[in-house]
Amino acid sequence: MTAFRFAWADRAVQSVILTGAGEKAFCTGGDVKQRAETGDYGPSPSGTFEIWNLHKVIRDIPELVIAAVNGLAIGGGHVLQVLCDLPIASSTARFGQSGPTVGSY
Repeated sequence: MTAFRFAWADRAVQSVILTGAGEKAFCTGGDVKQRAETGDYGPSPSGTFEIWNLHKVIRDIPELVIAAVNGLAIGGGHVLQVLCDLPIASSTARFGQSGPTVGSY
């Protein structure tokens, strides 16, 4: 989220590319086992669930946000690429939702 805010503040930045590290996955979302056990997705710097803030920054940033999807984009990762202005998928990209199988809306 910090990188998006820095990009937003830098007038020289014209676009932002969001991607995963490596080729295995773009993002597979939160840890549903952790969520079931504790009611959260683990510790964050503020002590709160930060993903909604990231969603808002991606939606509101004036620069073009490109999702470079490599590998899996599942659950929350699928949502992230949908929020971006332009998703670009590699030949290894796979999209899906895990919510119905774990009872999440």
